[in-house]
Amino acid sequence: MMSYIFLIMTILNTGVSYNNIISKNGMTVEWIFLDEKNIKFKVTSPEKGWVAIGLNTENELVGSNLIMAAVSDKQNLISDRYIVDFGDHQSVVSLGAESQVELISAVEGKKGTVVEFILKTKTLDEYHFNIARKQKFYLVMAYSREDDFSHHSAMRTSVEIIF
Repeated sequence: MMSYIFLIMTILNTGVSYNNIISKNGMTVEWIFLDEKNIKFKVTSPEKGWVAIGLNTENELVGSNLIMAAVSDKQNLISDRYIVDFGDHQSVVSLGAESQVELISAVEGKKGTVVEFILKTKTLDEYHFNIARKQKFYLVMAYSREDDFSHHSAMRTSVEIIF
């Protein structure tokens, strides 16, 4: 077990190369499977403010697992959310589930916001998706010029991806 933890920590701290990348409207999402249970994401936006990705097996906003992250003066924030309805995204914890995301780093600067996090790929609740390599998903990409998660996005788009 200790060697497994060491391997994960080594991967996290060595600037691992992401082997998948999507860029659209100034935003970039990169990812790599760390193993069969975890994906590491790097999300970059051209603006200061929150960044978000949404995942769904259907080309629908409602029903998506939404991961939002922001850099603030007090602390870096990440929130594992579920889109219940248009304009209504709620924390999965408030819906009775456990968060499946771990924030690795979050930086805001002149060139925008960069956030890295790990998402579990095997889940047991209705607010997340089991994710496997070569599986088709719809990826929502969004960012805001504000850190408040209730603030509307400055940019939102969706693309089909293959994990």
